[in-house]
Amino acid sequence: MSSSRASDSSRRTKSTKATSVSSKAKRSSAYDDDFEQHLIDYDVYPEGYIYLNDRQTPEPGNIDEARLELLAARASLSLSHFPESAFRDFRRKNNTKSEGSIMRNVIPIITGNASIPNEGNLPFTNFESLTGGLTVNTVPDFFDGALPGDVNKSVREDLSQMIIPTKHANVPVAPNFFLEAKAPAGSADVARRQACYDGAYGARAMHALQSYGEEKPVYDGNAYTYSSTYHAGTGTLQLYAHHATAPTDPEGRPEYHMTQIDAYALTGSRKGFVKGATALRNARDLAQCQRDQLIQGVCKGSQQCVAIGTTYTTKILE
Repeated sequence: MSSSRASDSSRRTKSTKATSVSSKAKRSSAYDDDFEQHLIDYDVYPEGYIYLNDRQTPEPGNIDEARLELLAARASLSLSHFPESAFRDFRRKNNTKSEGSIMRNVIPIITGNASIPNEGNLPFTNFESLTGGLTVNTVPDFFDGALPGDVNKSVREDLSQMIIPTKHANVPVAPNFFLEAKAPAGSADVARRQACYDGAYGARAMHALQSYGEEKPVYDGNAYTYSSTYHAGTGTLQLYAHHATAPTDPEGRPEYHMTQIDAYALTGSRKGFVKGATALRNARDLAQCQRDQLIQGVCKGSQQCVAIGTTYTTKILE
């Protein structure tokens, strides 16, 4: 009798372990063929997605304004501050096989020395899953957010699983700018899928802040989240905007859309690098401005957060 129970217990233990392993194995990542379909099934749509019934892909209402903002010149990328020798150094450092080396030595040259709270390579374990747990936690290579203390404590508590990505202390919250990098042998398509996933979480965080305290969720059609990908093998930087739209079904989920802003070749010439790095640095500033306005409760479905306006376009940024 005792032996029978032990045998049953052993079978149950093995069965539980098998189920656990099987469950973990089913969590898809951006490296898997089914990852993008999981996102689509949960209303997270990648750049260029073709909808059924001739439905047009929605673009953010502020996409044109955002593109203009990204053109603002920056003093840190002028010829005197970023000469040809600095560009050659960038190309030398870019000639590596390691993604870690790209993140340490190349990305900082592109992003510049902005005093924006940022982190990277941390799993977003505190966020409520966008896909019902079918996909792994996103782990952005780099992201910008707000200091936890800049967000009212009650807001942090009420929106915890929407705006606080991890339970690690002092990690930026309400992230709305992301970067995914790949070494020369890495897949650009994987980076794009990762950016789509990152951006959807960022768009949801911004939407949660925008709708906080409102009777109904606010859907103004504008983008307040941006992502980027950098592929060292081709020297190509891509920039994307992400925004939320209302569910198409009254009982459905919000939809999250990814829209390409532009693409830049950084390794071909100093001029090309400056154009791309300028756009990325301006995108970080734009994301910070919009994030701060939403946190402060300034933007409530108005045009105040469409773009950062003359504050940046009438002067040269650092």
